[in-house]
Amino acid sequence: MRIPDLDIITAFKAQVARLDDPDLLRWTVEHDRILISHDKKTIPQYVKDLVLSGLALPGVILVIKSVSIGRLIDDLEITIRCGKPEDFRNDVFYLPFRS
Repeated sequence: MRIPDLDIITAFKAQVARLDDPDLLRWTVEHDRILISHDKKTIPQYVKDLVLSGLALPGVILVIKSVSIGRLIDDLEITIRCGKPEDFRNDVFYLPFRS
């Protein structure tokens, strides 16, 4: 494992996979978790709406599906190792990094 002390949980294991997007984002707030998702169509707008309503989100990392898993893992590792939790607050970040 590249980052052995990484605290990660899947939506299925957390039993939140069936929540709608706003409720899933609220769950991330309650549990102080950054959401990693493929849902680039709806998640960014929900993030904006919730932040404008005064809710402080831990952040979202959106992963583009059309990129190789190897590149995404590399970019995710850089993001996790170099970023601090406050760097992600109330924002949406996209992977892979654009070149």
